[in-house]
Amino acid sequence: MFKSIGRTASRMGIGIVAGAAGTAALTLVQKIEMKITGRDSSTTPADTVDEVMGIAPDDDQKRERFSNLAHWGYGTALGAVRGLLGSTPLKSPIADVAFFAGVWGAPMIYLPALDITSPPTEWGLKQVAIDMGHHLVYAGTVAGIWYLLTKESPVSEDTWLSRLRFAA
Repeated sequence: MFKSIGRTASRMGIGIVAGAAGTAALTLVQKIEMKITGRDSSTTPADTVDEVMGIAPDDDQKRERFSNLAHWGYGTALGAVRGLLGSTPLKSPIADVAFFAGVWGAPMIYLPALDITSPPTEWGLKQVAIDMGHHLVYAGTVAGIWYLLTKESPVSEDTWLSRLRFAA
């Protein structure tokens, strides 16, 4: 029993490291996208913490710093979820697809429910594509770092993807 608890905790720790790397990649891609599109930085992370916990900085500069802190905290901590998935019987790349679906899909439900953003059905195709791209970069980086640190293969002998690759 303790062996599996230790293994899960270790995998969650690896996931946290992967989450930090994913957040770094996401942040870089967002900065590039903001330069191209002219979009201002988002305060959605700070708005979410304010709505859920009632913590609100008292000026715009503090709000922007707090939003950045919440963004990094959320993205890093979410890596632990990938670690938990790595402790389940869920095989790769299905675990990676499930992780991406969670990190992209969950905010599309809870942010509109909290009245922080409009529903994705009101965003338009361009905004949905940009948001999906950001989350693909995050989830893809988390997956890449996960495989690098665990030395597991994303395509093992017993997955449908390996059968496609080795069938040729």
